[in-house]
Amino acid sequence: MGFFRKGGLMIVCVLAIILILLGNTFLTLGLSLRYDNIHNELLPVAEKIAFENANISEKLDSDFSLISEEYCDNYENFTFTQNEFNVVIPCEVVQNGSEAFISYGVEAFVNEAYYKEYDCEFWDCVSESVLNSEAPIVLVSEKSKDYWMGKFYLTFFLFLVSAGLIFFIVEEKTNSFVLLGIFLVVASLPFLFLSKILSPFFDQIYLELFTALFSNSHTVFLISIISGLILFGLGLGFKLGNFGYIISKKFERKKK
Repeated sequence: MGFFRKGGLMIVCVLAIILILLGNTFLTLGLSLRYDNIHNELLPVAEKIAFENANISEKLDSDFSLISEEYCDNYENFTFTQNEFNVVIPCEVVQNGSEAFISYGVEAFVNEAYYKEYDCEFWDCVSESVLNSEAPIVLVSEKSKDYWMGKFYLTFFLFLVSAGLIFFIVEEKTNSFVLLGIFLVVASLPFLFLSKILSPFFDQIYLELFTALFSNSHTVFLISIISGLILFGLGLGFKLGNFGYIISKKFERKKK
């Protein structure tokens, strides 16, 4: 294999590994941001933040009796407004106490924020929230899920292109399967230990929030490592069956 061919192969291999890592990240976010995962993983974290938030606790202590006794004597529902979101809480829930009030409100808020029709591009929505010193709620929305899945499909397509380039560059074609299998296996490993890798860099509450956003990292790890092992096994099988030599000879004949 000539110098330029080796250099080209090295560049394409590095690109393939980067695309796998990016694709795994995007797929993890896309799968984790499905509503059932948001409800099961993020909701408990959001409730914990709400219960531990001093401002919310103080506001409830001062206003809850007024809401439950006076407001609910005249109305059937209480409307709670936060960051342009209107959450309607039945007075039956309010009368069950402050904890029930917060739990219902957080769940309703997460549900409304998830399905909201945002009239801005994804990163424009995030930037606007940050500039206004507001939490970027769009990060845990259906819009966010669609955005990350779109990025995954793009990186998957580019990975297929890089895989095709590797196949054509290597002299023994079965080596391409072995290489791609190794890349997929190696790139899957960080997603098995994601929480442990990131834990030193986050406080506990933010680690829980981050873990919720990457709750499907183990699923992506399994997809990546199984795909890698299959490709690696195919490569070894083709080598044992001498298919690499046959394919290489066919390519040489076509060039002639």
